[in-house]
Amino acid sequence: MSPADWRAVAGRVSATFSTPLPAVMAMYWDEVLLWFHEARDIDRERWAPLRLLAARAAGDDA
Repeated sequence: MSPADWRAVAGRVSATFSTPLPAVMAMYWDEVLLWFHEARDIDRERWAPLRLLAARAAGDDA
C-alpha cells in the first residue's frame, strides 16, 4: 500500500464501519491503518463470496 492511497484507506474504514468520513480523518493515521486491516478482513469475509458468485454468473452468461 502506497501513502498515495490514503483516500482509499480512509474511505474503506469509513464505509465498512459506517463511520462519518470526517471522524475517520480526525483519527491518527496509525490508528486508521490498524482499522483498515480490520475493515479489509471484514470486506473479504462479507463480500468475497458474493463477488465470486457474481463472477461465476457473469461467466455463465458469456
